[in-house]
Amino acid sequence: FEDFKETHMASASIGQTYLGTLKGGRKVVVKIQRPNIEEKIKLDLMLLQFLAKRAVRRYQELAALDVERIVIEFQDIILDELNYLHEASNQMRFKQMFEGDARVKVPDVYHEYSTEKMLVMEYIDGIPPDRLDLMYANNIDPKVIAFNGADLLLTMILKHGFFHADPHAGNIFVLPNNIICFIDFGMVG
Repeated sequence: FEDFKETHMASASIGQTYLGTLKGGRKVVVKIQRPNIEEKIKLDLMLLQFLAKRAVRRYQELAALDVERIVIEFQDIILDELNYLHEASNQMRFKQMFEGDARVKVPDVYHEYSTEKMLVMEYIDGIPPDRLDLMYANNIDPKVIAFNGADLLLTMILKHGFFHADPHAGNIFVLPNNIICFIDFGMVG
């Protein structure tokens, strides 16, 4: 790196993101996994499995919900999220899915710098979709964003059968010309 900001930009349960500049001047976001998070998550998952089994034994009606299977599915998802190379792969798949669609932007991944515990990707300077004041100030039409956002989500699900499973305001940016940028591809369906 030419430059690396030691103060994190954002924080989540599994990791934190930092702003950096690659040699040559490209701004990047660096997502770094928290130390020892895998062991902590595996311990939490064991506890969830224990509680699910105990709850089903105590409350027979929970067996119909298959609570134990829900915990196993959650375990598979969260353990998959621990490998940032899976996230990079998801991100590249989304980039290919929407190639040529002017309504959407997916940041580039710098594979040569990414590992299972660190993901390096293109920096996006955008507006959170819940900041209407900034959208109006930047000539962005919230109605177009809402329509395109809904259409893009339906396209993911119904056309591609592969969708961003965590599309909240922290994982979406709005860019000039009413472009929607999805970030954080750790959870997909």
